[in-house]
This record gives sequence, structure tokens and C-alpha cells, in this order.
Amino acid sequence: LDPMQRAKLDLVSLYSMNSLFWILIKTLGHNPQASDVKNELLRVRTAITRCKEIEERAKRPRVDQGAAGRMVASGLWKPGEDKIKSTAKGDGGNEVDEDMRKKLQEYNEANSQPPKKKIRQ
Repeated sequence: LDPMQRAKLDLVSLYSMNSLFWILIKTLGHNPQASDVKNELLRVRTAITRCKEIEERAKRPRVDQGAAGRMVASGLWKPGEDKIKSTAKGDGGNEVDEDMRKKLQEYNEANSQPPKKKIRQ
């Protein structure tokens, strides 16, 4: 078994044993709320939710950063201007050139909200 399946198996067996112990205490006529079984069941439930989150994180789609950069660059391009190009770094990453930075700054300044008016008191 891989580590994730092993952890799930351990959690399910631990939860089932604690649940059976809860039932035993209840059938003997004692209050299971007063024992530590309730805290243990809560601890195991939180571990199960963490395990599920880890599984979902692996299934989550990844963002293609190169494609996202191209979409932003094409969205900022205006007809009649030269196309915005990015320069490739030696380590495989993309560094945005100065034209792109200027265009992003102009776009942010144009689309920022105007300052709020001061209220005289």
C-alpha cells in the first residue's frame, strides 16, 4: 500500500474501534460524553478531513503560467501597437520586459478607483 492508502486504512480502523468502544460504554449504561472517547473520535475525524484535503489538493488543476502571461499580454495589446513580447530567462522562467511593465502600470492607473472625497466637518 502507498502511504496515503495506509493512512486511510489506519484512520478507518481507528475510528471504527473508537466507535465500537463508544457503543460498549453506552450499552453498559455509562455516559460516553464523560469519557475520553469523544475527544478521540473528534481527533480522528479531523485527521480524516486533513487526509481528504491532501487527496483533493493532488486532484486540483494546475495553472499554466506561460499561457496566463500570454493571455494578459494579449489583453493589454491595442491595435496599431507593436506586440508585447516576453524575454526568456536561462532557467526556463519568463521575465516581463519594460514595455510590459509600463503597460501594466498604465492599465492599473487607468482602472484604479478615484480617491474618495473628503468630507468637511
